[in-house]
Amino acid sequence: VINNAWGPVMLPYDIHGTRTSAVYPVTNTFYVSPEQHSRILRSCMSKPKPDTPEDQLPITYRLICRKSNCMNHENMCDWPDESIHVFEVLINSTSVKLHRKRSYYDRDNYEHYEGNDSSVEVSNLIVAGVNKVGIKQCSCDGCYKKLNDHVLSIEVQLRETRDVILYWARSQLISEAVGKALVRQLTNVQTYSGDDELIVTSNLTIDLRCPYTFTRIKEPARGLNCRHLSCFELCNFVDA
Repeated sequence: VINNAWGPVMLPYDIHGTRTSAVYPVTNTFYVSPEQHSRILRSCMSKPKPDTPEDQLPITYRLICRKSNCMNHENMCDWPDESIHVFEVLINSTSVKLHRKRSYYDRDNYEHYEGNDSSVEVSNLIVAGVNKVGIKQCSCDGCYKKLNDHVLSIEVQLRETRDVILYWARSQLISEAVGKALVRQLTNVQTYSGDDELIVTSNLTIDLRCPYTFTRIKEPARGLNCRHLSCFELCNFVDA
């Protein structure tokens, strides 16, 4: 996710602090430039070259809803409860079908859920210029409480190809000095002014196999903020 095209907006969505009838949707707008619209991923697009700048890569738009206390979880989607009498999102007057987890009841009448809520790809509804977002919502007290603490947004996602990701990763090689400093940090090695070093960890085993495929690592890689000592095979990680 590189940007928000619209939102985040806290539900229930009010304008001027007034409750809005479910019959007429509350509307808002956002703008998509012609240049951005031309970058929307389509099947007819040619494959971008590995060294394509980030601001020229294809993008997609997704509608997603989260709980306000889960905003840092990029892909954690949580749509308002289906028991709400009316909750509908429209983009440019087209209703968006929400991808919800399925609820069912067992023999003892206990409710269970199957699957997960997920974001909705809405790139095909986006136009160049002004886009309209409509929200239909029930205004009764019970539904307002169920809508509370949900945050709705339309996000812009960068769509990298495998070759682009590998190119970016390989262009961020660290130097030997940085690598040694990282090892000291992760193994609690304290360096003094002399030549002596105090190693707190006495027994250290590094697995040379990739944790994803358990094959020998040929091109080691690690996350920028990773605290693990072992690396993983770059291509295996990208293909996972």
